[in-house]
Amino acid sequence: MVRRVPDQQGRQRTRLPLSTRNLDRATLVAGVLLLISLLLLSWHADGPPPSHGGAPGRTAVQGPGAAAGILAAAAALVTVSWLAVSTLPPRPPLRRPGDAVLAGLAGATLAFVLLKLAADTDGLARGAWVAILLAFTFAGCRAAALRCRQATVTQT
Repeated sequence: MVRRVPDQQGRQRTRLPLSTRNLDRATLVAGVLLLISLLLLSWHADGPPPSHGGAPGRTAVQGPGAAAGILAAAAALVTVSWLAVSTLPPRPPLRRPGDAVLAGLAGATLAFVLLKLAADTDGLARGAWVAILLAFTFAGCRAAALRCRQATVTQT
């Protein structure tokens, strides 16, 4: 649904409403892709191939800085699973968590991904760059959802 809203000079502008439901879905997609990039894609071009059959090299949950990679994956998993269980079913079994909590978890995921990146910047493979892009998307979607819900609350 497209709305026409006046801008500061009184002219009519077309504005697409930002749906929190769409932001929740975008967060879920970005989170699942982020988990895949952390667990399966190669972050470093050197090293032995992973035992799970992913790309050759080391993934984010393998050293150096494996702790940051594991924490990033754990924070992303908690955020995605909590959001999925509380929003996807027609009658969710769990109460929806506060958006500030989910935004904080998404921000922590981004911080852990950046910490993992800072641990060893030599020989970065595509998986590292994909994960960084997805982590920013993941955290940005949650921040936008938080902002959208706060705007909705203040308008009512």
